[in-house]
Amino acid sequence: MTTPQLPKNRRATIALALAAAAAGIWALADYASYSGIVNASLWSAPWLNRGDGVSARFIVSELFMVPLFGIVMRDLWQSSQEGGTYDTVRKAAMPLVAAVAAVVVPIVLSFGLRDGFGRPVELASSYALMLPAGVVYAWLFARIGPGRRHPAGTFLVALALLADLISMLIVAAFHAPEMQGMWLGLVILAMAFCEGFRRFNVHSFWPYMLIGAPLSWFGFLNAGLHAGFALVPLIPFMGGPHAPREDGVDTLASFERYLAPLVDFGVFAFVLVNVGLVLTPSALATPGLLIDLCSLVIGTGGGALLLIAIARALGLELAKPLTVARCGALGLLAGLAFALASWVSALS
Repeated sequence: MTTPQLPKNRRATIALALAAAAAGIWALADYASYSGIVNASLWSAPWLNRGDGVSARFIVSELFMVPLFGIVMRDLWQSSQEGGTYDTVRKAAMPLVAAVAAVVVPIVLSFGLRDGFGRPVELASSYALMLPAGVVYAWLFARIGPGRRHPAGTFLVALALLADLISMLIVAAFHAPEMQGMWLGLVILAMAFCEGFRRFNVHSFWPYMLIGAPLSWFGFLNAGLHAGFALVPLIPFMGGPHAPREDGVDTLASFERYLAPLVDFGVFAFVLVNVGLVLTPSALATPGLLIDLCSLVIGTGGGALLLIAIARALGLELAKPLTVARCGALGLLAGLAFALASWVSALS
């Protein structure tokens, strides 16, 4: 008799719930121990431009997230190729429109509310609310809900990733004197190597991972940007089913198949090292934080609904079965993902 197996998404959900419960119980029982292990410097790494050393949280956030963001970019890239869900410019522009709304509208709303309640306003710190962790939570929402490759799941993840990239560029512009922009040359070098692999029909993803990814990772990290995005600019060079090769090898499919277990472990570890919080009345009722969180949720949802409706009237297309109302709901879900990321970051 065959033993019934839980669906993969259900198993992943249960594993993440266990990780969250373990982190919460540990933090409530002994927060000093939890924080000490998660944030303690495991070793010094001056060559990584980190004066505070390398911690477990750093390893998870900056290293284990690289495959996850790579797979996120893989899904988005393939959906934009011929025959994909967003294979036309008029369709592909819709997530970008929603991402612009997710960046602009919450900031305007936060400015207005902070000014009305007499709270200080800092533009750069407001844009920093779009944390890479928000993309992780949006990806989890998509995976648990409609599915990563469903048009709704793709729209949600694309919105979150594009909004985070736009915010990262804006924050970088505000902190340009503090950034080490020359390190981005390593990212460009990594892209050049990957283009060379593509031109020479390198079917294995390992050269991209072993040569391109480390160069890009060091470039992002030392430039002061989130190193977890190291694979994002490299994925388009790795081909896929919409760019068939003579021997039929699908580089991106192999990439996902081999790295999927590492992604699952990385997300589990991400939840474990980030959601161990001690919730106090003062932490839950900080006026400035509450304003920003409400602005993220309402502004992202409402802004996406408004701008998508305008874009639809101007002739842009929505991928079936999406509607303007559904896009507004997905914007609200993305706002929740960003708010959750910002709240956890503020209380950590």
